[in-house]
Amino acid sequence: MNHLAFQLGRETELSAAEIAAVLKREDSAATPKKRSGAVVFYELPERITAEALMRQLGGTVSVSERVLEKPSAPAIADFLAREMPDGKIHFSLRDFTGSTPGKAIKKLLKEEGRSARFIEWKNTATILHNRLHERGSALLVFPDGVYALRALQDIEAWSTRDYERPVRNPKRGMLPPKLARMLVNLSEAPMDAPLLDPFCGSGTVLTEARLLGYTRLYGTDADSMAVQDTKENMAWVEETHAPGPAEVSLFVSKAESLAAAQFHNNAIRAIVSEPYLGKPLRGSEPRSFLEKQTASLAVLYKDAFRAFSRILAPNAVVVFITPAFRFQNEFLPVPLSSAVRALGFSPYPFDGANMLSYMRPDQFVRRDIHRFVFHPLSR
Repeated sequence: MNHLAFQLGRETELSAAEIAAVLKREDSAATPKKRSGAVVFYELPERITAEALMRQLGGTVSVSERVLEKPSAPAIADFLAREMPDGKIHFSLRDFTGSTPGKAIKKLLKEEGRSARFIEWKNTATILHNRLHERGSALLVFPDGVYALRALQDIEAWSTRDYERPVRNPKRGMLPPKLARMLVNLSEAPMDAPLLDPFCGSGTVLTEARLLGYTRLYGTDADSMAVQDTKENMAWVEETHAPGPAEVSLFVSKAESLAAAQFHNNAIRAIVSEPYLGKPLRGSEPRSFLEKQTASLAVLYKDAFRAFSRILAPNAVVVFITPAFRFQNEFLPVPLSSAVRALGFSPYPFDGANMLSYMRPDQFVRRDIHRFVFHPLSR
């Protein structure tokens, strides 16, 4: 078995939920052993590797593998000497127990006649610059053992997909690729399941699903320019990342006007979408404006879910964002769950929580993430 430790991202609950969803897709029996702050631990079959998981995850900072069951300075020194039998040993250490200082390990190595350099673990850049994760010598010490860092989030690749894709439209809204990847993963949909984004915008959800390996993708938007933007960004992904063959269908349609005939009659197994979130805010809007916008969006979303009920297969999953607008020291959310229950949508909780949130400190809109499962109503 592989004993893996996942360092969660800034939105820890969202990151933990994404890991759980990906592991459920990989191995339905996977359950976390424990969680300690921003680190969650799993015991998994050996076929599920840290490197493969990191290629799928959007919200995880790093994945480490347990290499020693009992943490101690002598055991760590022996491990490093075995892993790097020749040349100078470069290593770094993050100690969560307070009992295995890096300088003590360096001293033990020198006593054994090995030249060693201890590098302070300041940040991810330190590890990347010194290629310690490639050497297997970036170590994390927990009470239950010593873990070697095996995979780091590819910051450069995320930045490239965010800032170098052909079309970016801030006026239409900017869904971060990392968040889009997390939303797709939260659907738990199999890679061959037909997946739809009915508010596709510039195609961030669809391109991330494509890169994950989804092969049957649909995108619609009421704005013809948005659909064209999605086509350009999808073509860029196909050309630059060569993810393999897939069926991708993009067309102009309002979400509330979708019909089963457009999707081979109730074929869609997953909907993943960030819809229109209202007019951009400056932070000075009166409460009356925000309440009016909230009510208007509630109608749009309910009408969209009514259309979803016409195109979804039984037990299909919907991952859907709604906004909550900041007004002074409170948030005004758009009500959703109660409105869509009558249409056959039941909350599909994230480890007991019906909602997750994503928000940067300087923003005026909180993204609330919902997940539903669809059970057709008797007619």
